[in-house]
Amino acid sequence: MVSSPSMPDPPDPVATAQAQGAINRDTAISNATMSHVNQTSPYGSQTWSYDLSTPGGRAWSDYANAYANWSTNRPAPGASTPAASGGAAPSGGASTGEAVSAPANPDSLFFQNGPSSGAASQAPAAASYGPAPTAPTLDPQWRLDTRLTDAQQQMLDTTNRIGNSALNIGESQLGRVGSSLSSPLSSDGLPARQMTLGATGQAQTSLGATGQAQTSIGPDWNNLSNADIERYFGGQSDIQAARAADPNFNLAQWYQTSGKNEVMTGQRQADGNPDPTQGIQRAIGNTAGSIQYNPGYGGVQGLMGQAGNIQRSLDLSGLTALPGTSDFSADRQRVEDALYGRTTSRLDPQWQQQQNDLAVRLANQGVTTGSEAWQREMDAFNRGKNDAYSTARNDAILAGGTEQSRLFGNALAARQQGYNEVLGSGNFANSAQNQAFSELTTDRNRYTNEMDRLLSANNGAQAQDFGQQASRAAFTNAAQAQGYGQALSNAQFANAGQQQNFAQTLAGAQFANAGQQQNYSQALGSAQFANNARDAAMNERSTLRMAPLNELRGLMGMGAVQSPQFGQVQTPQQAAPDLMGATYNSYNGQMNAANAANANNTSMFNGVLGAAASVAPYAIMMSDRRVKRDIERIGTAGNGLPLYRFQYIWGGPVQIGVMAQDVEEINPAAVVDVGGIKAVDYGRAFAGA
Repeated sequence: MVSSPSMPDPPDPVATAQAQGAINRDTAISNATMSHVNQTSPYGSQTWSYDLSTPGGRAWSDYANAYANWSTNRPAPGASTPAASGGAAPSGGASTGEAVSAPANPDSLFFQNGPSSGAASQAPAAASYGPAPTAPTLDPQWRLDTRLTDAQQQMLDTTNRIGNSALNIGESQLGRVGSSLSSPLSSDGLPARQMTLGATGQAQTSLGATGQAQTSIGPDWNNLSNADIERYFGGQSDIQAARAADPNFNLAQWYQTSGKNEVMTGQRQADGNPDPTQGIQRAIGNTAGSIQYNPGYGGVQGLMGQAGNIQRSLDLSGLTALPGTSDFSADRQRVEDALYGRTTSRLDPQWQQQQNDLAVRLANQGVTTGSEAWQREMDAFNRGKNDAYSTARNDAILAGGTEQSRLFGNALAARQQGYNEVLGSGNFANSAQNQAFSELTTDRNRYTNEMDRLLSANNGAQAQDFGQQASRAAFTNAAQAQGYGQALSNAQFANAGQQQNFAQTLAGAQFANAGQQQNYSQALGSAQFANNARDAAMNERSTLRMAPLNELRGLMGMGAVQSPQFGQVQTPQQAAPDLMGATYNSYNGQMNAANAANANNTSMFNGVLGAAASVAPYAIMMSDRRVKRDIERIGTAGNGLPLYRFQYIWGGPVQIGVMAQDVEEINPAAVVDVGGIKAVDYGRAFAGA
């Protein structure tokens, strides 16, 4: 009969918290231990050891020696040893006489569970070598020793001796330094600094009167005085008539409203010819007759339409499409990818090997990872690698572009060939039309030549009369040009004289300014020479004053020792197991299992029997009593095997099943040995049940 399971006892929170704290402490000690890495460089070494000057260091040093001695005498991994006399059997195991196996690696218990958690006590207390030593409760105290190589130590000793000797010499020179610095640095006795220059004369910044240049030949028609208006226009016949007709006629007002425009447009000339540019004859009067421009060719143009129409467009609908700049991009990408992949398949192993060789070389040279020298080497390596891959990519892009250009050229050539054929057909048609047009043009030219001959005879007389009038106008203009040339020569002569006067005055001013600049430069040079001499004397005084102090500084800074440089250790971190969470999760699981068991005890029991009857012959389950705990009998199977509720010693949910020792008494063939642990073939154990 199946009995109802009892509810699990709740975990003790104080004990659980204390156990969690012990695990956290052990994890911290383990992390610190793993970070203590001994290092060696070309200049020396660093070694970690327990600090024997502290209680914690001495305690852990003694424990390490005791544990090493105990570990040396322990049995080989996997060897069976009799249980210690009077020792407690493993949880859930047989009460007496059972053999236990030594752990495969007893050291792992110490490092996995932490030295202070009692891990050593979990190792089997074999009578042959005694129980494992117990870890101390004190925290370990460490000591880091740095040792120089013999050469560096000798250099340090020599440097210290030289430094002490130099400091003794420097100490003896302090009196001279104090004497030199006791008096302030002074500029007494030095020449005064020259801050200004003497009188150097005034520069000439302007020229005297040089006369006015003549800028025009005739009068300024926009700014005539009333007297000039009267002199140029008052005697003209139409002006006199206007005065006679109107006693209030104002000549100046007339000039502003209309006279000035007439003069500037050539419609009126001033009396006395004050402007040589006036009077040019710009037009010729009517010739003897009109030129005959159209002899009347009649319907000549009508003949031209019989040649046929010109073909002005081409039919390109049957040609292949004109390729675009983005066509054949897929072919280009295919070539780029293939070439780049082939190149990188060779570059990848090469650069990987170079990187490995570089790492070995830097390690052999004592260059540590992350140092400045290491960073420079890696930067140079990465630049070379990036350049190699960039070159491969650029070569692939260039090859892809070449392939795209080739395909584009082939497509363009095919279209061009078709276009040339269509164009040739159109040209042939137009050539035939042009031949017909040429024949018609020949007939037209014969007709027009005869008409032109008649037209030339009619215009010959008119051309003769035009030539005579043009000759008269040219003679008049030549006379006017002669007057203009003479007036221009007079103006140029006057301007040349004014320019000569200006040049002479300018040369005199430049000579005076050059003399003043020379005086200024000489005065400035003298002042700079005097100031440089004063600065040199002051620098000499300062140098003599600082010489003893500089010598003392040199003595104090003599010698330097290369300290060992060690790389930064990457400390491994292991997380402490969540004992409290696991404890309460296990308790909650037990509560849930107990509640479910109480509600469905009968169903579970029937399900176990049904499952056992249907298990395959090769379904083997670990059923050794030694690997189970919290064992409680809940019933009996049909073949007489006791049924139990239990848990495995490593945790997990509550299980229902049999014990291998019980099965072995009823059906030994259903029990097998797996690594020293008994297991049950449930198919055989419940056969016929």
